[in-house]
Amino acid sequence: MLPQGRWVWGGYYDDRSLIWNSRWVGEDWIVESRDALAYPGEPDRAVLLRRITSMAGRSRLTILLEPGADYGRRFLSGWKCPDGVWEAKEAGLTARWFGASDANVERGPSGRSRLALHLDLRKGDHRDLV
Repeated sequence: MLPQGRWVWGGYYDDRSLIWNSRWVGEDWIVESRDALAYPGEPDRAVLLRRITSMAGRSRLTILLEPGADYGRRFLSGWKCPDGVWEAKEAGLTARWFGASDANVERGPSGRSRLALHLDLRKGDHRDLV
């Protein structure tokens, strides 16, 4: 997650859990992100949950998704979003992104394909991503 403007970041785990909380404080805004690994029900699947909430002011953020396979030696390409869910397959890995149908495919600095979701949140707004 890349907030716009000047900011300070901090984070912590909830007690006795694998839930990670991040907090970005800007000059006139605060945004929090709560991340959790959901129980997938299958041994070959990981499900990551993220809720991004604007706590104060107007938060402008860019969320980037650039998953890789083979320990970062291969990256997904060919992103498609036919039913409001982004999907790509590569090297035996399938990735799906729910909650970001308004994201765009872009090229990162390395030239690899990635998804970029630009958010403009006001106090109390949130976005759930899976």
